[in-house]
Amino acid sequence: MVYEKPTPGGGTPVQSARLDANMTYYPPSNGTGDANLGYWPYGSGCVGTTITNNYFVSGGRSLAAHACGIDRMTGNTVIGDVVELNPADYPLESVSLARLSRPPLACS
Repeated sequence: MVYEKPTPGGGTPVQSARLDANMTYYPPSNGTGDANLGYWPYGSGCVGTTITNNYFVSGGRSLAAHACGIDRMTGNTVIGDVVELNPADYPLESVSLARLSRPPLACS
């Protein structure tokens, strides 16, 4: 599947969300677009989330994981900035970060 902007977790926390084998892309000319898990910055988050084998690519913020309990995260490639997700919390092989020309918005 190819999504422009998946945004689970807007009203109530999403239970057992699973993102597997997706590709997201938001071109630099359009500014920031992201896979917005937990609906950053105002949503209610997600619980028991699995994020595997995805590509998150953006000219700005590419992935936000607001208030998300991530149970498993492996085989993902993230190109662009991340918000509320610390790749150091996951095994080295689980997240491949590549930066575009601007510094990250946040990575915590």
